[in-house]
Amino acid sequence: MIRPSPSGAAAEELEEACSADPGCAGFNTMGWMKSAIDPEDKWYAAEGDLYVKVFDEENPVGLIQKKEEPAPPEADFSDTGVSAGGDAVSMLGFILEETKKEEKSAHTDEEEAQKTFEDTMNDLKTQEAACLETIADLTENLASTEKTLEETEIDLAKTSKEKRAIEAYLLKIKPGCDFITENIDTRKDNRAAETSALNTASDKLKSTPAYKSAAAAVEKEMLGKCADACADKSSVECKACLAGTSVTGYCAAHKGEAGC
Repeated sequence: MIRPSPSGAAAEELEEACSADPGCAGFNTMGWMKSAIDPEDKWYAAEGDLYVKVFDEENPVGLIQKKEEPAPPEADFSDTGVSAGGDAVSMLGFILEETKKEEKSAHTDEEEAQKTFEDTMNDLKTQEAACLETIADLTENLASTEKTLEETEIDLAKTSKEKRAIEAYLLKIKPGCDFITENIDTRKDNRAAETSALNTASDKLKSTPAYKSAAAAVEKEMLGKCADACADKSSVECKACLAGTSVTGYCAAHKGEAGC
């Protein structure tokens, strides 16, 4: 079991922590505390130093530093004639293949990310163009609305001025209007009296011999050649003459007429 040590701990701190932990068998200066130490033939080269816990009577929980250079692997040929180094080569080949796969996957991911980025940028540019067009339309509408508002304010000022002039005129003629309103009944009575007097005068004029003679002369002139036939206006002769036909023709068109 391997346990990480406190981040950035120095060798002295690691030594103290490992000494206090009965389950710690050693540590390295790369910051890892070990519960067991592998045999030396399985050690491998590393940047840090390895510290292994040893026990003695004088210092039962002390630590001694021990850093061993890994011994070169002994050739171990199997029945197939392949040495143990062949496993390392196979492992390196496996690592190389995996690295290539990871590189290909990373390249594919990068291409997909680039495509996604380009698609997103195209969408954003399209949206930007639409927004700019909307802004242009709104700006144009705003200018038109401001112009309409200015014209409306001018019309309002003109109308307000005319309203004040009309109110001033109405105030000026108000006394005359009030006089008419206050005396409307008297005015109606006076008009009625005048109308009655005129009707009476008209009736008196129409009853005079001069008016009757003048009216008869005007009527005779209007009758023209039918004046003699229309001495009696209700006669068939008068009606036929006024119609411009004979009595027979008139009666043919007006059957049942009195005198036919």
